[in-house]
Amino acid sequence: MEEMSLPPIRPSIKMKKSTDFKKRIEALKKKLNIDGLKKDVRQIERESAKPDFWKDQQAASAKMKKLGSLQKELEEIEELDKLLERGKIGDLEKKLPQLEMKIYLSGKYDRADVILSIHAGQGGVEAMDWTEMLERMYLKYFDKKGWKYEITDLTSGEEAGIKSVTMTVSNGFVYGYLKHEAGTHRLVRQSPFNADKLRQ
Repeated sequence: MEEMSLPPIRPSIKMKKSTDFKKRIEALKKKLNIDGLKKDVRQIERESAKPDFWKDQQAASAKMKKLGSLQKELEEIEELDKLLERGKIGDLEKKLPQLEMKIYLSGKYDRADVILSIHAGQGGVEAMDWTEMLERMYLKYFDKKGWKYEITDLTSGEEAGIKSVTMTVSNGFVYGYLKHEAGTHRLVRQSPFNADKLRQ
């Protein structure tokens, strides 16, 4: 008696995923207005070819920065199409959600750069130590996102930590990601700076 072989399941699952990804990519292109992005790229390229483009260096630099950002976005979309053509579902599962996030960052200033300041406020050495911890956490986050940053001002505490720090952050949807970071960050812990080991 011959054994009955079951139909392969994996290819059908892969095909369904591929169809789902195709729909998501098309929806992403529509929402990001790919034609509009290409039009903006061509416009900046035409302007940059003019002889007087660099007369206003600040404006020219800002436009070239915008051009780089738009080109990167278009390259990322093209990469999604290539991954779909090659059937690299695993890579698509990682990259597509990152780009879909940009749909939610479509506010007027979401692409803007940021000046981020952290101040110790009240709380003495404990607050200054906490400020330094926050600075380290933010810098690790910026590194993970691939953002460029520069510390423009830093005041160290007398005993430990820092009183305040100011930094500029750029290269992407920085404001869109950080706009809700305004406010007071609080930490309750057993203080290493208190001889009585009180919670502060």
